[in-house]
Amino acid sequence: MPCPLLDRARYGTVAKKWIGAALGFLAPLVIKVGWYVFVLADEGSGADPALRWPVVALTFVVTLAGAGYLWRTRRP
Repeated sequence: MPCPLLDRARYGTVAKKWIGAALGFLAPLVIKVGWYVFVLADEGSGADPALRWPVVALTFVVTLAGAGYLWRTRRP
């Protein structure tokens, strides 16, 4: 598991924890790294101002989806 806290938590199965961690941590990380590697690597790209806020919004939504998934699928 990516986080010892998730590993020891009794609130979900291993698969549900991995899905939540992937949506809450790994997917936003891939989005941010992709932004820096593919968009910002090209100096003077005209797409930078047009794509900046949609990418920020996408990252925020994916992070909230991961947290929401972990919260919704937890066991009592």
